[in-house]
Amino acid sequence: AVIFYYKSDFHTAESLYVKTIDLIKNLAGEKDTLLALELLNLGNLKSDIGQYEEADSLFKESMEIYIINFGENDPETINVLNSMAGLKWRQGDLKGAEPIFQKVVAISKHIYGEKTPEYIIYLNNLALLNLQLSKYSKADSMFRILISLDKQIYGNEHPQLARHLNNLGL
Repeated sequence: AVIFYYKSDFHTAESLYVKTIDLIKNLAGEKDTLLALELLNLGNLKSDIGQYEEADSLFKESMEIYIINFGENDPETINVLNSMAGLKWRQGDLKGAEPIFQKVVAISKHIYGEKTPEYIIYLNNLALLNLQLSKYSKADSMFRILISLDKQIYGNEHPQLARHLNNLGL
């Protein structure tokens, strides 16, 4: 399914995700974490093709399984929350996406710490959202933090640093 997803053959990818989900449900049950992953994958596909209600439902089901198995402060839970926030953003609900991205950043800071690629990715998402919301001082501050973290983690010559310098200049 993943290969077809990346090839933009969404119909075939969807069919394979559905078969995989059915198989996992039959073999491992309704609360298996592999099921949660496949629900998330199918949700991301649905989001990409504009089937937002279905995507939201799949994300919620995935989230429920991850919370049952791992709790709220887990990397898998963060991935689902990030997809949920991205879905809100795609739907034009920037204000709805903001508290979800804030939660993602807070949990990732707690789990990974600030000087990690994971935290940087999630903080960048929130910074870009603040830019879209015309919260320029917040976005500016976040991009400056990202630039500082990039320099500490990657050094002064890295594509991540260039990306965040560019974002600061937007």
